[in-house]
Amino acid sequence: MWLTGEFQEAMAALWQLRRDNDRMLRNLAADGPIINKTVAWVVNELLLETIEAAPVLTGTLASAHRGIAVGNEGLLFVDPNVQNPVFGGFPALYGEEVHEIGAFGGLGKPKPWWRETFEDRGDAILAEGMLMLEADIADLWKQ
Repeated sequence: MWLTGEFQEAMAALWQLRRDNDRMLRNLAADGPIINKTVAWVVNELLLETIEAAPVLTGTLASAHRGIAVGNEGLLFVDPNVQNPVFGGFPALYGEEVHEIGAFGGLGKPKPWWRETFEDRGDAILAEGMLMLEADIADLWKQ
């Protein structure tokens, strides 16, 4: 199935779900209550960073990254419903293993992309989000 039409169709559908999730977060970040906009923007920025940093063999793990923003809370996760079309495993399960001990039960070296993303970019993204929130609040006071 590797690089066959069936694989490419399966991956295209997974990446479409990923793009739909991104579009939803961008729409929330562009229009809505101030705190919701800020949370959605922060979630989307962190999500894009984790996707970029995710280890890639088939691309399923990266395509399974999702984010949601509801009110003043955001959540990043690997979708537990996504199944790898080549190996049959679930990225939400094997992703933890890849992160902590390495691929294939530790045969590969660990790739802690979530931890590294948050350590490397988390504070800067949160700070930028806070600046955006402060600017939106200042604009409200001017009205």
